[in-house]
Order: sequence, then structure tokens, then C-alpha cells
Amino acid sequence: MRIYGLLTTFPLALALTTPAQAQIQSLPSQTATPKPTTDDSGFVAPDGQLGAGLTFDDAQRGRVYGDIALMHKEPGGGTHFTSLTFLLGGAFKVIPSLEIEAFLPFGWVQGGGGGGGNQDAAAVANAHVGASYLTRGDHWRLKIGGAVEWGPWAHDLSIVPTAALTAGYAAWGGQDRGLWAPDTFTIVAPARFEYGDTFVATADASIGLHIPTNGGDTELSLQIAPGFGYYVTDALIVGARFPFAWVPTADGDNTFVSEEPYLRYNFGPAYVSTRVTVNLDQPFGFGFDSVGFWAWHVAGGASF
Repeated sequence: MRIYGLLTTFPLALALTTPAQAQIQSLPSQTATPKPTTDDSGFVAPDGQLGAGLTFDDAQRGRVYGDIALMHKEPGGGTHFTSLTFLLGGAFKVIPSLEIEAFLPFGWVQGGGGGGGNQDAAAVANAHVGASYLTRGDHWRLKIGGAVEWGPWAHDLSIVPTAALTAGYAAWGGQDRGLWAPDTFTIVAPARFEYGDTFVATADASIGLHIPTNGGDTELSLQIAPGFGYYVTDALIVGARFPFAWVPTADGDNTFVSEEPYLRYNFGPAYVSTRVTVNLDQPFGFGFDSVGFWAWHVAGGASF
């Protein structure tokens, strides 16, 4: 399902360290009482969808987060295109190593010009509901799980509401296909791995099975996003991700490459972040060409 083609038909076209060994000198044998961990270290992810605000503190019970993405293009000929895409989510730890998570994207798009009038529409994308297993070692952290993505409301949409969802697909760099495809039920297995303390190497990956609910062909998607995060201070993180997605079952432009530099600032149990998603290849790139797309994101969240 080449939903990204609609952006070229709508104007623009709607276009731990190791502990030291204590020397024991004639101490009586004692049985240690296990204590809950109070380690508030967590993931250096740029947004809550990828794990921002998630820590390994046993006292943490949940988190909420949001993301807003803006795109605007004026490719010439009097045409223009503006979109706003939102993502709201939350998660709750059933036990310290198991998190239940849900989030919902939705968006608005306006375009027009070139001799025609303006058109605009809003649409709600597919909801994501899943669970993740959390674990860590001396210098590494892992979040891995499974989820379903579907929205009965994203059914039989006309071209302009569909373009609002496609704009979200572009703003996310061609990632997370299951969120943006109408009339589609998706089973997805996402994961995030990090290694390091001050300088952190990161990798996001997922595999998705996309099953049309209107009789189309089932599609498979694979995506990976290597990256890094660096603690400039205890509160300020600077980093970047380099997402790549491939839909081997799709014809035509079935790869999506982008880059995402970001900044994140933590204060207490909350954070704010900003990032820029630049699409590097077709169908959504090059981001700064007249027919390409790039998006500015502002995100934030808090844990409790």
C-alpha cells in the first residue's frame, strides 16, 4: 500500500560500575535483606515512544509523554503545505521489569494553491498497545516487546484525511508504518538497546507484519536506527539517530532513510526534548528539496 504517494497528489502535493571488594575482618555471618533498586538511570532516547523517561528505579510506576511534529513546504507555483502531527502516550509498570504501554498519533494537514482553493482535514491514526520487558547489565540497557497497532476509525478515509496520516509517516522518517496505514492491522516487535554511561551507543529496531483489513496484500517491514546519546551534563543529552526502514514486500520506493539530531533536558521526573527529522531519500526526501520533507519535533514527558 503506497500511502506515501498521496503526498505527491495533494498540493505540494498534499505532497554500575563494578563494586569495590570490601575486606572482611572477623565479621559474623549475616543474611542480607534484598533492597529495591533506587537507580534512576534510564534510556537516552529523544522521546517517550522510544523510552525517554523510563528508568530502572523500582519506585517508578509509570510515565506519560507527548510529541508534536511540524512540517511546512512552499514548493513553488503558489502551492503550500502545512501539517501538525501529535502523539500522546503513557505506560505503567506491572512489575519493575514489565511495562504496559499505549500511545495514539493523530494529525492535521492543510494545502492548496496553484489555482485551487485550500483544503484541510484531521485524522486519527492507529493506536499502539503493547508490553515491553526491561533488563540491564553493568553498562547496558534493553527494552524489548511486542504490540498491536490498529484503529477502526482509520477506515475508508478520503484523500485529504489520508494525507494527514501520510504527513505523520513522513514526519517520523518513514518509520512505524503500522501507525500511519489506514485499514491495516499490524503486529510489531520493537526493541531498544543502549550501551555506555556518559557516551551511549544506541540502536532501535523492529519488525512489523501489516495485515490489510480491506482485502489488500499483507506487508512486512523491517527497521533499524543506530545512534548515540552523550551526557553533556547530568541533565542535558545531545544525540542523533539514523533510521532506516525497508518494506521488502512493497513495489517501487520501499526504503526510507532519515537522520534525527536531538537535544533532551531532564529536570526531576520530567524532560523536554527537540529533534529534527530529515528524510534523505525518496519517497519523502531529500528533506530540503522542494519536493522533500523534514519535520521539527518538540516532545516532553514525566514519570511517577
